[in-house]
Amino acid sequence: MCFLQSQSSDSQEIPSPGLEEFVEEFLTDRLTEIKILRASLMAQDFESIRIQAHKWKGFSSPYGFGQLEKIGCLLEKSAEQKLEKDCKAHLINALSYLDDKAEQLKAIRP
Repeated sequence: MCFLQSQSSDSQEIPSPGLEEFVEEFLTDRLTEIKILRASLMAQDFESIRIQAHKWKGFSSPYGFGQLEKIGCLLEKSAEQKLEKDCKAHLINALSYLDDKAEQLKAIRP
């Protein structure tokens, strides 16, 4: 079961102190994982999807990716139930979210 912190969504989109310098690397790693997860979905490897989604759920918010935590929760549930269409939809949402975050980072880079 997913229990998400009751913080406001804005506070979950700001990196914790000391993690700011790792945000771009965090983003790049998640984009790579999306590709791997798509391949896992094509192979019907729901356990690999569930494991990665659980990781997203656990470590995304401290890096300022609160929405990815929520997507990870939904993706984990869908993978547990082997709901292919739902997993695909959550991966599309994750990619869209990460693309938006990439654009935000570009806008604030000096």
